[in-house]
Amino acid sequence: MFETYIIHDEMPLKEVYIPEKMYHRDGEIKRIARVLSPVIKNRDAGNLFIHGPTGTGKTTIIKYMFNVLNSETSNVATIYVNCWKYSTVNSLLNQILMQLNKSKALFSTRRTNSELIKDIEVEVEKKNKKLIIALDEIDRVESMDVLYFLSREKYALVLISNDAFALKDVDMRIKSSLLLEEIEFKKYKVEELVDILKDRASYALVPDSVSDALLKLIAMNSNGDARVALEILRKSAMNAEIKEKKKIERQDIIDAVRSIKNLKYSQIMSNQKRELQIIYKIIEEKGEIKPKELLDIANIAFLDELNKELPERTLRKYLSKLVSLGVVKAEGDVRWRIYKLK
Repeated sequence: MFETYIIHDEMPLKEVYIPEKMYHRDGEIKRIARVLSPVIKNRDAGNLFIHGPTGTGKTTIIKYMFNVLNSETSNVATIYVNCWKYSTVNSLLNQILMQLNKSKALFSTRRTNSELIKDIEVEVEKKNKKLIIALDEIDRVESMDVLYFLSREKYALVLISNDAFALKDVDMRIKSSLLLEEIEFKKYKVEELVDILKDRASYALVPDSVSDALLKLIAMNSNGDARVALEILRKSAMNAEIKEKKKIERQDIIDAVRSIKNLKYSQIMSNQKRELQIIYKIIEEKGEIKPKELLDIANIAFLDELNKELPERTLRKYLSKLVSLGVVKAEGDVRWRIYKLK
């Protein structure tokens, strides 16, 4: 009992793991380095807007680049904040202060935004470092005023989002002052995911426990999403271990794919506004649907549950959001387009 195992180190298969080598993102890494590297010579870094679908390496690569910067210079302080967790301006500023000075931040929960900005400024001056702040899922912030507060202090900002249009409503004066360099992260190709899986498997799994053919099967079922691919590999290994196998087999992967897709979609949609959930549910029940039919059905649901109508333009915006979240796909040209679950 408990003698058969395949996973000897689970960490390389988890989202929080930062690998020593990044695969198939050389171009993006060079562009990020060009914008941030001036801090090595004690000059101001530029500002970035990084966007692309989930699981394309945006967060991992920024954390990787922060590690590289911190290893090459003592001139910089790097801060990473997930705006889904800290969505108010006050909580976000307090989290920045927490990472600069934990003891000071513990007593600042009732301070105003202006006071927190001043505290951050004092800490940065005290450390005598250039400050680079990564704001992940920037579209989750309740108010984009935080960009004004931070850009006014000349801190370098790395804004990350799944949505290419996350900053469309930001005041033009703020956009102009930021001079953001925009970098798109595209979905991984199957062959690229296989390389990533091979690398992580070499650290996480016992040797010869998964074949290259099965790694390719995992990649083909991941829709270009490295997070999903790694989770399928982890779940497949666990499935095999439960059955006391020494190797991962095809059925272990099939079972993992089924469970992960259901869980992923439910987790994503549970965090979305009710309007998106209604539209997603209609598409799920119909299997596939044209925009006009979807608009008619959704309008009835909106009036019944939310007591409001759904304009066609707003529906297009919601559909675009569902596509960017990776839970719905659009097929066909504009005139004959249909929407279905991925």
